[in-house]
Amino acid sequence: TIFIPTAFSPNNDNLNDLFYPITRGVKSIKKFIIYNRQGKVVYEALNFPPNNKLYGWDGRFKGALQETDTYVYTIEAINEIGENYFKKGNVLLVR
Repeated sequence: TIFIPTAFSPNNDNLNDLFYPITRGVKSIKKFIIYNRQGKVVYEALNFPPNNKLYGWDGRFKGALQETDTYVYTIEAINEIGENYFKKGNVLLVR
């Protein structure tokens, strides 16, 4: 199971500041990619352990704060029995 929040607010209040997958039964995350409306990759993390905030997106691209908008994410993960799992959706970045 992969739970993805529908919105996050990276404003340094320690509440929902990072956007990352929360999982159960997942062995590893192979790809976690976030795109803006134009289809440009604004964040990418590869081959990392599940439920790790260190691999969360902080709402920046090349150090610049991104605007309030809807972004698209894709996730490729491997579950505990070695099967690939894919998920995609949208997240709202709120400033």
